[in-house]
Amino acid sequence: MPSRSSLLHLARTITAFTLLIALAGGCLHSSPRKTLRIGLSPDAPPMVFLQNGELAGIEITLGQMLSKSLKREPQWVQLKWPDLIPALEANQIDIIMSGMSITEERAESILFTSPYMDVGQLVAIRWSDLQQRSDPRSMKAPGTRIGVGKGTTGETLVADRFPAAQIVSFDHTAGLVDGLRLGEVDFIVHDAPTIWHITAEPGGGDLIGLFRPLNQEFLAWAVAPQQLELKKKIDTLISEWKQEGQLDAAFNQWIPIRVNVGH
Repeated sequence: MPSRSSLLHLARTITAFTLLIALAGGCLHSSPRKTLRIGLSPDAPPMVFLQNGELAGIEITLGQMLSKSLKREPQWVQLKWPDLIPALEANQIDIIMSGMSITEERAESILFTSPYMDVGQLVAIRWSDLQQRSDPRSMKAPGTRIGVGKGTTGETLVADRFPAAQIVSFDHTAGLVDGLRLGEVDFIVHDAPTIWHITAEPGGGDLIGLFRPLNQEFLAWAVAPQQLELKKKIDTLISEWKQEGQLDAAFNQWIPIRVNVGH
């Protein structure tokens, strides 16, 4: 028969082992902070772009604010522009934050948040062409070459509004701007923030924006249709940030000069 001291030692051992298992179980069940997989195409300064190899722009600033408010860690998922919506549909990302305009066609497959920026499509030309091309109506002349971003709302608008023009689509914003500088196109059309950026940045003195929007568009983020609760949380945050001036502060950080002209 075991001695009293042996039984006490065995009881202490069992108690210690049970406590160890409980602690280990707690560690196993405590999950790390949930991530927010943010899909973006870093090709549209100042919205989102690569600066010295690092992600930068309005969407990065807002993505950090959003992740912090949702108590989630941002995970930046870089994709080509045409792959953003398919990635959201395939649950490879949680949200698109990439300067995306709200359109009826896109809204058929994704769920847009409340808009966070009111923009339109603007035109830029070379300074040297200002005299003959300052009037956007000259874009209607047959054979006029208009540069646009491939798959953008600007491409759709130009095809609709200027059927006699020759549309030249570029895969990247940098190529679009270079195309204008090199004389490959006569005009370029892009979202207002991009036109503000390229005409105000150092070295942009050879280009000028025609600051009368061709239309009105709203930028928003997008989540999967089944993520209605996430959308509601984000909508509430956007409303609060507008009231508190946090959105304007983020915009001013990346777009110190904005030109507001009536339609």
